[in-house]
Amino acid sequence: MVEAKMPGGKFVRLALDGNGQIHMDGDFFIEDRGNEPVRNIERLLSALVPRGVEDTATAAGSVKTVSMGSRPRESGSIETGSMKTGSKETMEDMTPAAMFGAAASAIDADMRAISGVTTGLVAQSFVRLVYQYFGRLLESAEERAQLDRAYRSWVDETEFDDTVSESEALDFWRNLAPQLRIVRDVPRSPQEQMQIESAWSGEVASGKRPPTLRVWDWASRAVVLGKFQREQREVNESAARKLGFDIVRRETGGGAMIVVPEDTITVSLYMPLDLTDGKSVAQMFQLCDYWLVEALRNAGIPARFAGLNDIAGPNGKFGGSAQRIYKKSGARGCLLHHTTLAYDMRPELLATVLNTSPVKLSDKGVASAKKRVDPLRNYTDLSRTELVDVSVDWVAGM
Repeated sequence: MVEAKMPGGKFVRLALDGNGQIHMDGDFFIEDRGNEPVRNIERLLSALVPRGVEDTATAAGSVKTVSMGSRPRESGSIETGSMKTGSKETMEDMTPAAMFGAAASAIDADMRAISGVTTGLVAQSFVRLVYQYFGRLLESAEERAQLDRAYRSWVDETEFDDTVSESEALDFWRNLAPQLRIVRDVPRSPQEQMQIESAWSGEVASGKRPPTLRVWDWASRAVVLGKFQREQREVNESAARKLGFDIVRRETGGGAMIVVPEDTITVSLYMPLDLTDGKSVAQMFQLCDYWLVEALRNAGIPARFAGLNDIAGPNGKFGGSAQRIYKKSGARGCLLHHTTLAYDMRPELLATVLNTSPVKLSDKGVASAKKRVDPLRNYTDLSRTELVDVSVDWVAGM
């Protein structure tokens, strides 16, 4: 099993099954064509895996290395969806560094080809995973050195600028606010919340609903998994159910979260897809959460953007967001953007219910998930309801 995370990027995990097939999961964001990009990467890496290599998750921490020169290779190219490697060279002719370069380029191109799929930091996490995957299989110091140079070269040559200016964000919300329907929703079960997200997004996509901002009201406790996460790896299922948590899966990427109704603030923005034209996913995260960050600041809370999709304070994250694009033939389409913030936190629940990989925390400077969260209540005397009220009033007054 290999895990990777770029600083500020997303967590990705690879595992090798008994049939030599690679399986991938994590808290990344990939949308539009279902799971096709994920399956593409799995097929590509499965085709490159040397026979006889075992998943080291059960090998007492040992890493089995092989010489790439001795691995069975087939002539011709590997073609997985829109991803191709070895189109001008046979696999037999390719060095590990060349294989890495071809795989990295294919992953990057495949992601960028899909509208609204990802951002640079997410692509870098996938490519770093490929680098670590190849690196763990090599026994030759020369091959490892070539691979290191290829990886550093790719990172140095790949630059991303996804910042949004204050004036851009203000213009975006001044244009959106007059069209916006604000809904303070009724209490709903975790499963019903997931269904509402899909239904309302479909209505906006088909033009049956105007742009809408929904403030959720949770009826019960929940563990909400991201689209690409594996329940058995992310959640202590028996502990969660014993403590009264329903386990549900949302249709967006990102990481698992726990919901205690009185400790949680969740909002969703459903808006026509054409409002995202010309914007990267990272820019849309900033634009969609701009009103919330400004409302929190207006209430005296030192909120800021952090990483791709987090809202944070001085000592950790307040919460995070996730997105999905809904498209219908001949329709306007919809961007769903939802955000969950920790008004308060119960560290013992977080530690008991969720299983958090140390790799995921590697760029946070903390040793546990409970230290990573910095609840809003640490910075305000307002109750949860009062804080929701002033936040909604802020956006309604634009």
